[in-house]
Amino acid sequence: MIEEVFRSGRFAGFSVHSAFAQAANRESPVIFNLGAIAWPNNLGPTLLKLGGYQPGQKITGAVNFKADVLIILYTELETRAFLDVFTGNNDWSPARQATWYPYSHNFSSLASSIQGIEGSIALKNGIFGYLSGIQVGDQKVAVYKTELHPKVNGTHLAFVKVIQQLAAELQPSLMITTGSAGGIGSGVNCGDVVVASQARFRVKSIYPTYPLINTLSNSNQSLSNTVAINDKYLQCAAENFTKLTLPSLATCYGEFQHRAGYGFLKKNTDAPSIYVTGINPVPESEPMAVVTADYLTVDDTTDAEGLQALGDHERKRQ
Repeated sequence: MIEEVFRSGRFAGFSVHSAFAQAANRESPVIFNLGAIAWPNNLGPTLLKLGGYQPGQKITGAVNFKADVLIILYTELETRAFLDVFTGNNDWSPARQATWYPYSHNFSSLASSIQGIEGSIALKNGIFGYLSGIQVGDQKVAVYKTELHPKVNGTHLAFVKVIQQLAAELQPSLMITTGSAGGIGSGVNCGDVVVASQARFRVKSIYPTYPLINTLSNSNQSLSNTVAINDKYLQCAAENFTKLTLPSLATCYGEFQHRAGYGFLKKNTDAPSIYVTGINPVPESEPMAVVTADYLTVDDTTDAEGLQALGDHERKRQ
């Protein structure tokens, strides 16, 4: 039996029978403009032209631009949040999108492995996503808003091949992927940040092109990576940036505090915390790990999903 899924919207690719998606679709997102951000000296982001390309020019070959960092954005809301922080303007209208660079390299060779092309204007036009550039200090940052999603566009994961291709062309030394997230366990609160060195898969679909995903999911085995953390900038973020979320968190709390079944929500009275493996771990027994899932779920007091021993931070959309 073929599972019926949402074909568009915030939960495209997820089951229409998901209680989480059904409940979330009845809500409106809380969008809060941050206003001016006091960046550390010489680190205020500025727009950067992407090589010799003209804004709006479709890139049909390998990207002729070298980046120090590649940031991947997925949903419109994630993109708007990123733009608010790094540009002070959260608009993601067609006019704003037209100032970015459509990326189409090798689309025809991957099209047969992509499901749901008809549901996306960009994919129907042979566009994987949109690129832009930002300068942060001495770092050239390529920003990529993907229109191809690992959950929405089939289990052959053409998305992975596109990201591998893009990384080979841009040659970044660091890649940052965004996502909508939720916490596992009671040790983290809304707005908290977890910088972890382990990641686990928790999937229900079968991925024939990448069988290791299912192997790792079934065994609960984690992937580990260790990088040097500059505590100076973490301290700067903890002192100056996390508190910027308090007005929006207060608004969200106000939306739910009087509703039945939401008594577990905690009001943020202090700025959210930043937890780091080996420096400031989450004050509970769960390991410092990211759990990335291909389905929507929620943790509960009975640990019905068996998540609480797996990690602190669950990526809902990845």
